[in-house]
Amino acid sequence: MLTYKFSLKPNLRQETMLNQTCAAVRAVFNAANEQRRLYERKKGTDAHGRDSSFKKYRQVKEVSTRALKQDADLAWLTVATSDSFGFALDNLDQAWNKYFDNLRKGIACDKPSFRNASDKNSFKLRAQTVAKGTASKKGKFNGRRPNILFNNRGVKLPKIGWVSMVKHIRVLGDPRTVTVKREGSKWFICISSRLEVKDWEKMDTAVGIDLGSIIPVATSTGEQFPRLVKTSMAKAKRIKNAQRAVSRSKRRSQRRRVKVAELARLKRLETKRVRCELQKTSRSLVNRFGTIAIENLKVSNLTKSAKGNVEKYGKNVTAKSRLNREMLAIPKFGFRSMLEYKAKAAGGEVIAVCPA
Repeated sequence: MLTYKFSLKPNLRQETMLNQTCAAVRAVFNAANEQRRLYERKKGTDAHGRDSSFKKYRQVKEVSTRALKQDADLAWLTVATSDSFGFALDNLDQAWNKYFDNLRKGIACDKPSFRNASDKNSFKLRAQTVAKGTASKKGKFNGRRPNILFNNRGVKLPKIGWVSMVKHIRVLGDPRTVTVKREGSKWFICISSRLEVKDWEKMDTAVGIDLGSIIPVATSTGEQFPRLVKTSMAKAKRIKNAQRAVSRSKRRSQRRRVKVAELARLKRLETKRVRCELQKTSRSLVNRFGTIAIENLKVSNLTKSAKGNVEKYGKNVTAKSRLNREMLAIPKFGFRSMLEYKAKAAGGEVIAVCPA
């Protein structure tokens, strides 16, 4: 599976519909999460005689388009499709299953949280494809029309229509799912496609990768990639000034919302820069080496706070916090994931070894 990300250019009407669709999916997700928080895991039946186990196939019946249209208070939810509700409930299923697994293992964790309008603006659709030979003589497909259509200029989304898209690369394979999301004030579409990978001959070369803080990536051949964490002084100063402006503004004020949005925009630009450098570095390594050994780091253990507690104060708290920021500047597991899927497509291998 390979995911392509493109920028969308919706007009004012389409942007309004996209926001309404995100709001409808978010409302259904939060309502289903509230229902599960009330009953939690299966304990027989509740006081009303209902089964207290909730799964996607049970909750999705309550948000069918036909049922929602009959309720005047919930009719606004029909702006979204049933596919988007199903995928949202799938995510909720995975979150609760992970929560119960952690409880069984004795790991302290919180219950799945609710989605908010500030950072959870997305919805997912199924990109149905029509198999060859299913078209009838009249040109109609036998109940299997494509749910989403693509061309070089845009994408046709259900209930929204054709939306302009900046298509900078050709989409290969068979598209399966489409995710539309908003980052700040911009909209993006992520197309997940299934590809058939050729069997490549594995190269005999091998390399080991060390992950650090000052130099994030260093190889056993002597190469170093310090550019991954190298931020220009001007950009670093802008981020620092934006953080100060947020801290000096009054909470719940309009000025603070503007400053937070500006800080988030600068952070997103820095995140994109780091991901771009990681993509280039991982591609360079995969093209030259058939076997790559990388440290299996436990980042959560490495970045624990050193402040201690009331009975026993910590030592070098400021230095440790600075080291933690440097360690978290580069997503260690994200870089390892990039290496794994690139090496798998190229016939290589990535081995996670003990850091010791």
